[in-house]
Amino acid sequence: MKQRHYLFLFLISFLLTGCGHELKGRVFLDQNNNNKHEQDEPALANMGFALTRNDAEVKKGKTDKSGRFKLDVDDKDGTYCITVVEADLLSLDVTRVALFKKSPLHSPFLKGEKWKFHFLNQAHAQVGIPREVNCDNGDDDDADGKKDCDDSDCANDAKCVDNNPPVEDPVDDKGDDESEKDDKKNEDGVSSTESGKACGTLSGSALELNIPIGVDYSAQLSNFDATQEREKRLSHITLDLHYPESCRVKNIDFPSFIEPVDAELKEKTFNPDSHEISLETVIAILQVRNACRRSNFETAIHDTIRTCPLEIILTNDGSVGDKQFSFAPKALCPDEKEIELPKTDIEVDGHDDFEVAQSAADNNGDGAWAPGEAVTIQTLVKNNTAMDFTDDDLELTLTTPSQVVNQRFEMQGGQCVPQANSGVCRFALRFGQQITVTTRFNLPNNIDQNSNTFSVGAKLEVKAKGETVPFEASPVVITVPVGNQ
Repeated sequence: MKQRHYLFLFLISFLLTGCGHELKGRVFLDQNNNNKHEQDEPALANMGFALTRNDAEVKKGKTDKSGRFKLDVDDKDGTYCITVVEADLLSLDVTRVALFKKSPLHSPFLKGEKWKFHFLNQAHAQVGIPREVNCDNGDDDDADGKKDCDDSDCANDAKCVDNNPPVEDPVDDKGDDESEKDDKKNEDGVSSTESGKACGTLSGSALELNIPIGVDYSAQLSNFDATQEREKRLSHITLDLHYPESCRVKNIDFPSFIEPVDAELKEKTFNPDSHEISLETVIAILQVRNACRRSNFETAIHDTIRTCPLEIILTNDGSVGDKQFSFAPKALCPDEKEIELPKTDIEVDGHDDFEVAQSAADNNGDGAWAPGEAVTIQTLVKNNTAMDFTDDDLELTLTTPSQVVNQRFEMQGGQCVPQANSGVCRFALRFGQQITVTTRFNLPNNIDQNSNTFSVGAKLEVKAKGETVPFEASPVVITVPVGNQ
């Protein structure tokens, strides 16, 4: 009698279970934004969603710790949609779920290898996770006991893809043939998929909806200044390289007057001939040193922004004068889109590469000017660069008023050629050296109130790297009081 009772209960339970229908699936981070779930794209745990049937809400729920959901529904007919809760897209409670590489479970009851979950929660994000940055150097970069392709960080590296077995479904334990049949059946039932939403109809007892969450790689970059301006001269500058950590930063060309300070970076990342620098290699080296930092926690739709400091030095490239450079790197993201990263504008103030200064003295030294008085102008030129210049490179032009008389120019170590109301001087000047040119003339004897001011100018032109750069001194202005005639 008891056996019949148990059999009756079993049949009732079987019939009730067989009448239901099941919706299942996952919410995943669509890193390449193609609305399809790829093997290496993480799921999103604790993500809220709403289930609707024919646009009417049926129930709400959250994904489990594996980023998946499973719902029972009564009606087979109609269009079912899973839509994520918009507020959760920016919630720090939503965590990314990835998979470690296979590792043996040390148990006498289990044989072979299994996959393990790896929860990328905010605790990890806060302290930063060391990464295996080079997948073929034979080193354990992140000191976790696993090298190169044996480290989960290299799971998606091109050098390691062939070594990785396909990811097993951690939820369903069905055989391969049955899973393929379910995938075919579920794919047929899906009617539409977009970021944050997937819809479909039940063509059998179950429907699987995988809801993609598109990633905006550039949005968080707006939190950083669009342009950082730096004004330096022959000194060190730290460039902050901000980038989404899922994107690959492209190489960039430095100008001839910039190179890395760090010896290892200079040797391994910088081409001194083309001045191209591999920023991806720079990042890899700095990450091994734990020099980079996480600038924010990731959310469901935003990638974590990392900041790596690149110290550069402004070097002597044979040019003089002001220089400008925009450090404007770009990155290629998993969706194959190129984004612009925050840039740094560098302005090198080169106005003091050469110092040109003038001073005037009157004949009797009383500081008061009178008609016909003798005037002496001292013009100092100093080379503040780290280069030597010949007399073919330097030309100093001194201009004098047209009213003065007896003008002449004197200097040692060069030659001045007098011209009408001017003198042109040529000379060589090694780095750190200076030279003085003396200009002498007499003020006119007849001065009225309309022509009692006299100006003397000095302009140095320097030829360097095919360009001529001017350096001018403040003019000397002599004013003769009219009442002194």
